[in-house]
Amino acid sequence: MKASVLRCALAFACGVASYSCSVTRHLPPDSYMLTKNKIETDRTVPRDERITAGEIDRYVRQNPSKKLLGTNLPAWLYNQADPNKENGWNNLLRRLGSEPVILDTVQTAASNRNIKLYMDSRGFYESTSRYEIEYKRNRKAVVTYSVRQGAPYRINSLSYDYQDKFLEQVIRQDSAATLIRPGDIFDLTLLNDERQRITAYLKDRGYYKFSVNNISYIADTLAGDHLVDLTMVIRQQLEGYTPEGEPIYGNNAVYRLGKIFVYPDYDATAAATDPAYLRGMDTTYYRGLYIIRSGKPKIKPQTLRRAIPIYSDYLYSAGDKQRTSSNLQRLDYFKNASVTFSEPEPEDDNYITYIGEGGEGEAPVQTLERALDCDIFCTPAMRQGYTLDFEATTSSAFYALRPTVSYLNRNLFRGAELLNISLSGGYEFNTDETAAKNSYEVGLTASVTFPRFLAPFPIDRAGKLYRPLTRIEVSTNLQRKSKYHRTITGANIGYSWNNGRNTTYTVRPIDFNLVDVSFIDTDFLCSIQNSYLRESYKSQYIAAISGSYLFNNPNTGKGNSISGRVNAETAGNLTDALAHWLSSPVSEQVNIDDCGTGGQTSPRYETFYKIFGIRYSQYFRVDASVSNTIPIGYRSAVAYRFFGGIGLPYGNSSTLPMDRMFYVGGSNSMRGWPVRALGPGNSSKGRNSGFKSQLGNLRLEANLEFRFPIWNALHGAVFFDVGNVWLAGIPGAASDEVFRFDSFYKELGFNTGFGLRYDLDLIVIRLDWGVRVHDPSLPAGQRWLKAFKWGNTALNFGIGYPF
Repeated sequence: MKASVLRCALAFACGVASYSCSVTRHLPPDSYMLTKNKIETDRTVPRDERITAGEIDRYVRQNPSKKLLGTNLPAWLYNQADPNKENGWNNLLRRLGSEPVILDTVQTAASNRNIKLYMDSRGFYESTSRYEIEYKRNRKAVVTYSVRQGAPYRINSLSYDYQDKFLEQVIRQDSAATLIRPGDIFDLTLLNDERQRITAYLKDRGYYKFSVNNISYIADTLAGDHLVDLTMVIRQQLEGYTPEGEPIYGNNAVYRLGKIFVYPDYDATAAATDPAYLRGMDTTYYRGLYIIRSGKPKIKPQTLRRAIPIYSDYLYSAGDKQRTSSNLQRLDYFKNASVTFSEPEPEDDNYITYIGEGGEGEAPVQTLERALDCDIFCTPAMRQGYTLDFEATTSSAFYALRPTVSYLNRNLFRGAELLNISLSGGYEFNTDETAAKNSYEVGLTASVTFPRFLAPFPIDRAGKLYRPLTRIEVSTNLQRKSKYHRTITGANIGYSWNNGRNTTYTVRPIDFNLVDVSFIDTDFLCSIQNSYLRESYKSQYIAAISGSYLFNNPNTGKGNSISGRVNAETAGNLTDALAHWLSSPVSEQVNIDDCGTGGQTSPRYETFYKIFGIRYSQYFRVDASVSNTIPIGYRSAVAYRFFGGIGLPYGNSSTLPMDRMFYVGGSNSMRGWPVRALGPGNSSKGRNSGFKSQLGNLRLEANLEFRFPIWNALHGAVFFDVGNVWLAGIPGAASDEVFRFDSFYKELGFNTGFGLRYDLDLIVIRLDWGVRVHDPSLPAGQRWLKAFKWGNTALNFGIGYPF
């Protein structure tokens, strides 16, 4: 036995040695393959002032050879191609692999100089950088860059030199927002950021031609002691040259908008190839817009006017320009929208003395006011389209597929209305002999989204809200589960808008759902020991009011991407008031007379109101989530999410409707379990029952992922999920299903796993394999899973990232 193991180990070692040699076998003589760049930062510098390895790495001119899971497989594959042959097989090997990077010491020395220059630009002029090359066997090399930052130069004072006197009073009004403060490190990046901030501020106030080149700095280090006296120079604009060739400077001109031309059917290709493309087109004037088109209008002028926030005689604003382009593209009718400006020949010079507040007692200063004509070129997208979404989950005996296909019409009534008709399906198959074999559901949803508010009374009369939308939706869903059959019919009207940056609000004042349960398996209903919870599986009428708040900041300034969402919903309040006014309560038995107890079950009655012969639901439900993605290195990141939600019945209800309960599991939640297979609490029903329907009215969950590149568009992830659902405030709940503050942490499910993600730019195809680590449904003492079993894993397929 020992000899056999020794032979296997020897064979493996020989294979590794042969593989390592083959990677560098085809290198030119006296050359080495660069396998790694190491960067040693200066740890004597405080963390908040330390230049990170990731920042320095951007200035290294040679990246090492690509690797796959820590191996040189890409280079090995590339070397398998015959360099003297150009055929399908060899080209495939080259595409799958990656050419080995040969160490270039000239590039290494240049990288070292780049690193020194970068540290100088950050204010560390006494910094040093050196490199060391380690030549390893098998003709491989590792380069180590070591930096020392030294003492930084700091800003001692900041003053201004206004060569354009007219701008002095304008810029002073915003001086409190300056990014430069005495005591800051003399960082050229900070100085450039301040130039860009002032430029953006002025471009939103009519200064169309102002640029960062109109701002420069003078740095004086005569004070010594690593201190810099800084002067910001605000320059005038170049207006021309004298006959002798001398430049003529004048104060920066202020621009107002003249005529606004809109081309809603613009074809850039035709315009570039046909000089007469714009001739013979029809022009329609509507509230300050000259709409130029050919043929019958395809989009209403009112829709364009609502999306375009600029008017003639408005001061030029770069923000309004961006908002115009964004508003038009967010209509989902235009593929792109380009906003350009041109300066017509002025008839007469028009001067202004000052724009803004302040400046009393100072001599008047003049500057020119000029006009800009605006051209808005809009290229329509395909009016009709289709989308496909797909989700799949599998475990040892459970399989689930959920495809959705949608039809889109982007201009239903010529007002950029978006029609979306979605057909969804779901199929679940169970190979467990004790469980029903399959179940399915089919859903049809039709919605129309209007790019404005539709209401019987004015909303946002001043037009200050960004991207107002009204969405009207009707839906029906037919579910044929193995344990019950039901049909859900719904209708809702929702309004949404945003603040123009990163916050979106949604309010749904009308949200109706009718749940018709036509069949329910008596044994399944009896298996639910809580008679109150059984009510969630009965026919119900839901009339709700709901809203949501979404925050999404893809760039926090530190490279992070953070998002948060809060959803709130209440149901039955108005219906309850009408029912109390127009009808009388009824008292009915809500439990089953005999659930295998020999007819000894005590009858339980509840008193409630009905509408249209159906009991209506009354509850409050809220959930919140926050997620953050933190870049680590060049293409790697750590992402996490926290989720919490609770729903509580009151008034006419003793429990939440089944569709308003929480569940975990599947491709976007606890990925070690199938959908609805975990909880509530320590309940073992999800493990012992082939039919997965584990629900709760309280959910807590946290997710953590480390995302990293593997090979070209293929990425990997190692993830960890923790969470569960419980019953809270539900009368008669079993003790192992109830949420308790002093013990809920013992009832959390834990899973880890590995995922693959293929990034196709437009979509991300994802495959996650989750492995359970702690299963609260098992008996105490057996919940930490020390032995691997396929039955304790789940494979999930999805589109997009889980959070």
